[in-house]
Amino acid sequence: MLYFRLSGIEIAQVKRLSLFKKHHVDAKITTLEYNEYMHVNLPIYDLHDEDVVNLYDYFQQAEIVKDNPTTLNDIGINKQFEKQKGHQDTVTYTKNGKKRIEYKLFPTEEFGHHFPKDQIHKVTYFDYLGHHIRQEIYDVRGFLSLVQTFGQDGGVNQESFYTPGGKLAIVCDYAEDDNQKNVISLVRARFGKSWHTFSNLLELRGFFLDCLNLETHQQTTFMSDKSNLADDAIYKMQTKAIKIVVRHSTHTYDPTKPLTSRLNDVILKQYQHRKELSAEIVSTKQQAIDMKIRFNQELPVYTIPVGYVSNSLVASREANTVTRKSHTMLAIARVNGEKRIEHMVEVVKLVRQTVKDAKLEIYGYVPDIKYFESLQQQIKKEKLENAISFHDFQPDLNMIYNQSAILLLTSAFESFNLAMLEGISHGVVPIAYDINYGPSSFIDNDENGFLIKNGDIHEMAKRVTELMTNEKLLKKMSKQSYKKAKSFSENNVWKLWQSLLIDNVNLKIK
Repeated sequence: MLYFRLSGIEIAQVKRLSLFKKHHVDAKITTLEYNEYMHVNLPIYDLHDEDVVNLYDYFQQAEIVKDNPTTLNDIGINKQFEKQKGHQDTVTYTKNGKKRIEYKLFPTEEFGHHFPKDQIHKVTYFDYLGHHIRQEIYDVRGFLSLVQTFGQDGGVNQESFYTPGGKLAIVCDYAEDDNQKNVISLVRARFGKSWHTFSNLLELRGFFLDCLNLETHQQTTFMSDKSNLADDAIYKMQTKAIKIVVRHSTHTYDPTKPLTSRLNDVILKQYQHRKELSAEIVSTKQQAIDMKIRFNQELPVYTIPVGYVSNSLVASREANTVTRKSHTMLAIARVNGEKRIEHMVEVVKLVRQTVKDAKLEIYGYVPDIKYFESLQQQIKKEKLENAISFHDFQPDLNMIYNQSAILLLTSAFESFNLAMLEGISHGVVPIAYDINYGPSSFIDNDENGFLIKNGDIHEMAKRVTELMTNEKLLKKMSKQSYKKAKSFSENNVWKLWQSLLIDNVNLKIK
């Protein structure tokens, strides 16, 4: 989606695109969901409009649009309405004491971007009974992009998407299904001079990929990173292309049993569609071996890390260990249950029995509020409020890594873990559970970090304490982390992509 807070998968996509562009490979990031904020977020990650093609932009003829903000001054308000003071960035108009129109404005500054004063984001209309019946959403570049109409029960009746010039481009009609759930029942999209009809968004997404495929007039490769969205769109394609799925997670419900546990739903569907795919990419050699066994060698599986260390970082000087916070642990993770941050809290409690000023800094967004609240309760119970701090997602963590000494990972499962690669490339010493997959790719046990038996909190705390109380060992392992990171250099990873996409004569069009 390319919001301000990118997921690990999206960060991997951005890094891959940068690598491809550097080697003059014509490539784009393709997105399938609606996001009126997308274009203002691109510069944060050194992306340009030409680097991304979005389904809605494509049909709305809005891939490249000059900014022309719509503000309150551009809107004519009926004089019968009275202006009311609303919350920040909200302007409300009433009639006879009842709310009739509400304007939601883009904030003056958000995510480092400055918006014009009173630029309109959303306009919501209410009938005299108080029902919200219509909402207009403006693209961040200024044009009216989406109009939603609602029934009296609050459910969406119809969504209409418009071009910057005001022409209708996509229409989604809604209806109740057999389970009385409001779902899309009909989709219409204008392409060229014709309207095309689809039963759902999935069919539209497949058609969109077909359109992109036919436009190139050459062999096209589609890589699906987001299994919950892009896989199904690729399966719906009617045209031939090289079709690759890139896996960013484990493939079984029980990650500790990769050869015997039941395949998860995504991989099971992939297995069912294996004859429609050209290849699969995973980030570690061990997962590639396991996947080949599970797929009976019927689908080619390649190992290419989803991240790499830039040439400039490989060539840069090592950070001064004196400036590192040797008694502070670092964690880079979204705050949800699979990351098992409660284990880190226990580690901090145990370490502080010896290292009284030991601390933990956690960077990442919070998708699970209940889990976050449970962590806060745990921290309060253990009286660690001054020892553990949470920080929001940061697009650039280079300074954080250079100031950090120890990186913790307590996840139940991973497939690679970009944060660990970034950490060792800055000389941070990783301590992680030895899980499937990822940590063993970055950690040579007892050399540049420690691999801990899955779930052994006491052993992890012991190793953290050992590093915090042995500066010589910490410096030695930090130097080894720098060396380990070089195996994931930009040049090495590019060679893997080159062998797959350019030199691979066995990659079949499906």
